[in-house]
Amino acid sequence: MKVLDMEVISVKEYEKMKNRICKVLKFLRNKYYKPLLCIPSSCERESQPLKSEIYEIWKENKRR
Repeated sequence: MKVLDMEVISVKEYEKMKNRICKVLKFLRNKYYKPLLCIPSSCERESQPLKSEIYEIWKENKRR
């Protein structure tokens, strides 16, 4: 598995790293891939620019 341009790790090393990350972050290994496999709906994709704009307005108004 290629990690960086010049770095390659084995699948076994990747699995060990994934297990450690899950343990440190205290979440179940079976939940590890959910965000990676989740495909946003069309509604979510359309609302994303609006969410960003709302967030910026919120920050400009001293988080109120």
